[in-house]
Amino acid sequence: MKIFLFLCIVFPLSIFAQPVWSQPLQELVTLEIKITGEGKPLEDAKVLLEIKSQNYSRQDITRGNGEVRFSKVPIGKAHVLVISKGWKTFGENLKIVEGANIKRFKFDLKKEKMPGSATE
Repeated sequence: MKIFLFLCIVFPLSIFAQPVWSQPLQELVTLEIKITGEGKPLEDAKVLLEIKSQNYSRQDITRGNGEVRFSKVPIGKAHVLVISKGWKTFGENLKIVEGANIKRFKFDLKKEKMPGSATE
């Protein structure tokens, strides 16, 4: 009897349910960000990446070539903040769109003027 009820009620309803694998997956990309200071690669710059709509936040430090790489980044409006001693803090809003799997950005920082130093 229980098998009969299952076959008559539950099984037909499961036919109309959409399987998980047929739902679209959110596209993820890789971001490669190069940080330079007056044209030269900056090592040990702290790079923060945030996408509020996706509740996504990551940070990393640039290598000797001034680059940092973030994997599995969701599509959306992002904010990048770069902090490095002796350089002006830099912030930029980005729009990460669908397309190529690797997105590349390059930012050039300016020297921080020390208080009391002579103006150039």
